Amino acid sequence: MSLKRKNLTISEKLNVIEFASTHSQRDVADRFGISVGAVNNILKKKQEIQMACEENCNPQMKRVRLSSHCEVNDLIWQWFVTARSKNIPISGPILQAKGIDFAEQLGIPFKASNGWLEKFRSRYNIAFKTLCGESASVDPGTVDTWKQQLHTIIGGYSPEDISIVREQVSTIRFCQLSLL
Repeated sequence: MSLKRKNLTISEKLNVIEFASTHSQRDVADRFGISVGAVNNILKKKQEIQMACEENCNPQMKRVRLSSHCEVNDLIWQWFVTARSKNIPISGPILQAKGIDFAEQLGIPFKASNGWLEKFRSRYNIAFKTLCGESASVDPGTVDTWKQQLHTIIGGYSPEDISIVREQVSTIRFCQLSLL
């Protein structure tokens, strides 16, 4: 009897690895409905599968694929983790811009397309959610630092110029909302 090809998810492959530690490969194959060769291949890639889960990959992925821009992705992931640990909200366009910055610094041709962003999000299991409440507030030290920097940035402008900019920003936001 031949088995139909079955692609297991990363979480199912972890279950195969765990079950194989106490059972024979034949028992594992029968339990999960896969061939003995598939069990053998999973056990050969044991470290790669376990490492993928440790790196917060999506457990519903079927294969662990490497990106063609590994260096850029690693830098963006490290930056993202650092920024999120400081409760800084990160959106897709911010990730794309940061990716372009890192690629330019490395001298690598890189296009931060929407397709790349979706694959990056699924690879690292990122969900963009709204942050709210005190637990999501920004560190007070960061706020104080920016207040000091703001005074140096706007130091050369008169108060009338600053209020004009505020009015223009409010007008632009109003126009954007009325277009929706």
